Amino acid sequence: MDEKDLSYADELINELKKHLAIHPMQVVGPTYHTMNKRLADLYFLKKEELKGIYHLTEAHAATLRLQTVIRYDYKDDQIKNPSKTQQKKGVRFSQGLQKHYVEFDSELAKKEERGLLSRLREMPKEWTVVQLTMQARPENRFKICPKDKNITQPTCLHIVRLPCGETLNEENPVSVMIDKPKGSEGMPTIFNLIDKAIKELRTKYGRASDIRKARDRASQMIKEVVDELSSGYLREWRCLLLGTLFRHQQWLQVKDCIDNVCTKHKSYKLDSRSRQLLYRVTDGAVYLTSAEIQSAVACLVTDSNLAADLTNAIVKFQQDNSIFLVARRQPVILIIDEDLDQLPWEMLPNLKRHPVSRISSIHFLHALYHEHKDHIVDGCRLVSELELGFYIINPDEDLKEMETRLVQFLEKRIPKWSGISGCAPTQEQFSTALLEKSIFLYCGHFNGTHYLTQDDISSMRVVALPLLFGCSSVALQDLGGRVQPTGVSDKYLMAACPCVIGMQWTVTSDDTDCITVMLLNSWLPGPIMDLTSFRSGGDMLSSRKEPELLRLMRDARETANNYSNSAALIARGIPVKMRE
Repeated sequence: MDEKDLSYADELINELKKHLAIHPMQVVGPTYHTMNKRLADLYFLKKEELKGIYHLTEAHAATLRLQTVIRYDYKDDQIKNPSKTQQKKGVRFSQGLQKHYVEFDSELAKKEERGLLSRLREMPKEWTVVQLTMQARPENRFKICPKDKNITQPTCLHIVRLPCGETLNEENPVSVMIDKPKGSEGMPTIFNLIDKAIKELRTKYGRASDIRKARDRASQMIKEVVDELSSGYLREWRCLLLGTLFRHQQWLQVKDCIDNVCTKHKSYKLDSRSRQLLYRVTDGAVYLTSAEIQSAVACLVTDSNLAADLTNAIVKFQQDNSIFLVARRQPVILIIDEDLDQLPWEMLPNLKRHPVSRISSIHFLHALYHEHKDHIVDGCRLVSELELGFYIINPDEDLKEMETRLVQFLEKRIPKWSGISGCAPTQEQFSTALLEKSIFLYCGHFNGTHYLTQDDISSMRVVALPLLFGCSSVALQDLGGRVQPTGVSDKYLMAACPCVIGMQWTVTSDDTDCITVMLLNSWLPGPIMDLTSFRSGGDMLSSRKEPELLRLMRDARETANNYSNSAALIARGIPVKMRE
């Protein structure tokens, strides 16, 4: 940029910041998001990457942050002055997330990019945060969408990689913007496909064969979405979504591959950002094609001879290190743009083997870390007291076969658990389980909010880890207009719950039952059960012990016969681990 352009960019930045400098309780989420995305674009043009990254992190979950602050103040008032309404309903108000971690005028917020670095440095070194943010679309500033009328065209995408803890001593936050997919004219986009697939999965009426065909069509469309997401949208930069390697020796191999080539080209000064990204390309090379490796190197290196040598070295590394396909990795926590949330990111080939969770913004991740840091070991929140589990199974009394199978399994595998089956829970039973138990299992329709409302959940401090195995149990609901999507998982995390497991869309009972028993059988302490006879047809379910819940979800997904059921299973929150 020349001086005139820089001056104009500075004027725009100052003008946008004036609009952002409003009362912190008057933030309008969609407007706040758009202005921060615009600020990020301007800072990237000025080559001030960290400032741009900070504003991208501000472009997520603004409405939820404001709701958390308002809810905190309301609960504080209710705790000090219990209302008659509270006493009548029997709701036990208690504080969840501390509001100062998500406030817009907190000390960390005032420090902007330095505050962001402080947040990252406080969190476990095992975590890698990857944020996916769609570029702002000017035409949508005043656009009001009807309910369930989602966007249909992808835009340019910012991929932001945020290392945590001690890893910040070696790596800096980095951002790459990728162009929108070059789709064929008239061909359906990933948004068209996922919308159509979800509608097919909602097919409930007609002949059984027609319903099965609808599910098969949906599964095929979701597979196409995953393929297009990986090779058409993210392309070579999908390597940025990988977590850090568990074995440090493997990471040293990655660095040596790049450093040895650069040593031979001493006349070319490779900046630290490009070197860092080249490490990431090498680390993820086993998931890339040779053409994608060449394209990534060409984006980072201007010297043709060095670029050729680096490409050859990375391709050779790819060929010699297929072990990286099964290398153990640390957790990745995805912060996903609200317009991208319903896409099956966890099914990407480079992610599906590894522990992955979602969170609404860096502010909520930081807040959850501080709520649970005394119980976090090696990057995982420990869960203990196995006997303190509670289940609600078939509360609507119309899934009798599921009820029989699951209750028999639970009584044999974890006899100390208590629960109810075949009848609706009272509000008191539901809330007591969330407040006093370690694990809460819900197997029924949706997520149980027709028994305990979202407002009631956000009014308490949830102790239990909810496993919600119902259709669309953790999906974000599109409310239409310019209201940001929200779901019960937001309320659980607002109530300081460490993690929520559930389904993104409509699922079928048989596969969901198998996912449920496989997760519990392999995750919980104690001897595992032989599950050969659990599934109709006698297929063997995995019985591998794994204390890390996110890592185990890969095996759970493979348990399902139907691809759409596999892709529906996701986690929101921080990594959790069962204490043996």
